[in-house]
Amino acid sequence: MENYLRKFLEHQQNLDEIERRGDESYGIEFMKLREFSQNIKTENHYSSSEGEKPINIHKNRYKDIVPFDFCRVKLKRKSDETDYINASFIKVSNWRQNYIAAQGPLPKTVDDFWAMIWDYDVTMVVMACQEMEGFPPKCQRYWNISKEEELKFGSLTVRMVLPRAEETIICRKLLVTDGKSKRNVTHLHYTKWPDKFVPKCIDSIIRLITAMREIHPIERPEPLVVHCSAGCGRTGTIMVIDYVKALLDNGKITEKFNLYDVIVEMRKQRMAIVQTQEQYQYVHEAVAKLFREKLQAIESHYYGNRPSMTGNASDDGEYESVMYKPPTMPKIVMLPGPQTAKISTTDKSRTPSPKVDFSKNASYSNNKDDDNTYKNMNSHQKSSTQGLSNKTKLSLNKSLSGDRKNDWNGGGSGAGSYSRSLYEDNPDYPYPIHSEPPKVPAKTYAGQNHLLAQKTPTVEYIYRGVNIGFPVRLKKPKGPRPFRSL
Repeated sequence: MENYLRKFLEHQQNLDEIERRGDESYGIEFMKLREFSQNIKTENHYSSSEGEKPINIHKNRYKDIVPFDFCRVKLKRKSDETDYINASFIKVSNWRQNYIAAQGPLPKTVDDFWAMIWDYDVTMVVMACQEMEGFPPKCQRYWNISKEEELKFGSLTVRMVLPRAEETIICRKLLVTDGKSKRNVTHLHYTKWPDKFVPKCIDSIIRLITAMREIHPIERPEPLVVHCSAGCGRTGTIMVIDYVKALLDNGKITEKFNLYDVIVEMRKQRMAIVQTQEQYQYVHEAVAKLFREKLQAIESHYYGNRPSMTGNASDDGEYESVMYKPPTMPKIVMLPGPQTAKISTTDKSRTPSPKVDFSKNASYSNNKDDDNTYKNMNSHQKSSTQGLSNKTKLSLNKSLSGDRKNDWNGGGSGAGSYSRSLYEDNPDYPYPIHSEPPKVPAKTYAGQNHLLAQKTPTVEYIYRGVNIGFPVRLKKPKGPRPFRSL
């Protein structure tokens, strides 16, 4: 679906670029819409004879905005021996729920308006105009302005239960009764939309549509009533944006998606849907904003949930890597003096290579006896060479015997020559050697000067990628460290 979203964004950017150059882009497409609407009026299928009858013509707010006969809303409670009201069913593909696009009620049709709401089990009405927008009035008030007020429309009684106002939206909970029957109707009123123009902010319309769908989900079978003054311009803009947003939220944007075609499909059911060029451009900008936000959400979800190479959880804490997590490194706590060093709590923030085998129950002595130190070193070294070849194991055993025993106590050629001679030319060694390690001071490990030992860093068992089997204390090198520390 991401490719289809980007395809639309590229088309919208091309239209904007043409407009910046001073040429027509949105205007050309909108002129095609107007020509389409003019052409279908001549077809018999799109006749509007019912609304043009003398008995009904006074019920139209504008004489050129009349519903088509095949999709007009028919009142079940006839008024003046006619079932006519200036409202149209707008059905979109494969949706159980329909829109009802209606004009703002006139003083003589406000009873019919409430009869339509009751007859078709409507529970949500969205209004996109004001009562007065200059002259003449745009809509007859059909809602309560206070909890104390009670309005009568034919046999129906309307009371306000709960009003709630925001910067651009007023939400009213209305209680409608017909005898013993009662029904709740939500009235969402958008108050900042000028006639035949567009709101200054796209976010406010998206917020209106979001609130509308939180109260009245798309899965509900009852139709959703949307009206402005004529029931086509602002009404159509809201319906188009809401329809595209529902497709986007349900992942139904396909390769065939075309915003122009969506508006054409709705104009086949009510004339002048998206009435002006400004509204046509506004719809494109709103849909482009929705698509950009969707792409950002997809990308952030993808990159935020990518498995970490260390096997740690992602930054947002919502995804835990399923990659292999190597065993954690035991931390060595060196006690002052000749006391015994013991394995303490595990440091989970640092993990060694998975190829190293650790002994979980090992205990190492800080005894200055060279023989005991050598025995511990040699025994644990043997268990850490499982990943090496036999030739390498033999070389390692030889190098850790004899004269090499004195190297770890400060004598001989030191730890540096031990590392180079054993691993630098070994093809089986899987870890690169970056630099020469510092030599081991003679008095640091022996425990004779515990104050000096407390100030020096603790080095882990892994030396050049191999578990050497006992803790070693080194002075902090001046250059980059060639090994990992706890």
